[in-house]
Amino acid sequence: MPLMVFKVRDRSMEPGLREGDFIVVYTWGRKFRRGDIVVFPHPGTGMRMVKRVTRSGRDSCFVVGDNSRLSEDSRKFGDIRAGSIVGKVILHV
Repeated sequence: MPLMVFKVRDRSMEPGLREGDFIVVYTWGRKFRRGDIVVFPHPGTGMRMVKRVTRSGRDSCFVVGDNSRLSEDSRKFGDIRAGSIVGKVILHV
C-alpha cells in the first residue's frame, strides 16, 4: 500500500507537527528534496522518526527537527541512507 499513517510521538517537529498529530506518509517515492518531511528508522534504535530533509544526495540525506532544542537528528547521528526512508509526509491532522 503506498500510504501509511503514523502518530507523532515527540515535540521535535514543533510548531508544524505537534506531539499527538497524525501524519499520512507516501511510501512509493524515492526522491527526496530539501524541505521534505520524511519518516525513517533511527539508525541506532530502529524507532520511527519524523524529520525535515535539509540536504539530500544520491544515496543519503541530512535530516533535522524543526525544534532544534528537542531534536535528535543528523547533527548527532549523521546522514541517513536514502534507501532507509519509509516515505514522505503528505498530510497531517
